[in-house]
Amino acid sequence: MKKRLTYIGLMSLFLFYSCGFSAGGGGRGSSKNRSSAKHKIYFEKTKYEKVLSLATEEQKPIFLDFYTDWCAPCRWLEKDAFENESAARYFNKNLISLKINAEKGEGVELAQQFKIKAFPTLIYLKPNGQEISRHVGLTSANRLISMAKKSVKVINDINKAKAKKK
Repeated sequence: MKKRLTYIGLMSLFLFYSCGFSAGGGGRGSSKNRSSAKHKIYFEKTKYEKVLSLATEEQKPIFLDFYTDWCAPCRWLEKDAFENESAARYFNKNLISLKINAEKGEGVELAQQFKIKAFPTLIYLKPNGQEISRHVGLTSANRLISMAKKSVKVINDINKAKAKKK
């Protein structure tokens, strides 16, 4: 009996850690997680406020994917565009990404805040949360990368302007 309890305890710990738990609440080590995810876009497993903090710290744009469980185009994006190696490489290096289920948890409030009317809705933000651009509906991996590059350029231009003022 004691051996069985030890086995169950060890398996529970293994599952707990292998399912993405991190002591930093999704923040600490997330840069490492992003760089190691090579075959799909890495989405932070944390709250929106933490993503704002990460983006400010790293001076990167934010990519939000508003989706629902019942949305077929959302599932298609997940399997096609988000699992594209080129998109993964670019996004994981240059953006902080967050998936938001618009019908659960903080996603309900965020969907209202961002005035989400259809799914999927993809939004690019400045680190302060100000919207750069948005796209509603399906898109290709190439189009996703193109939109991301424009967002990165906006942030780079802002950072250059700040550096000139100093």
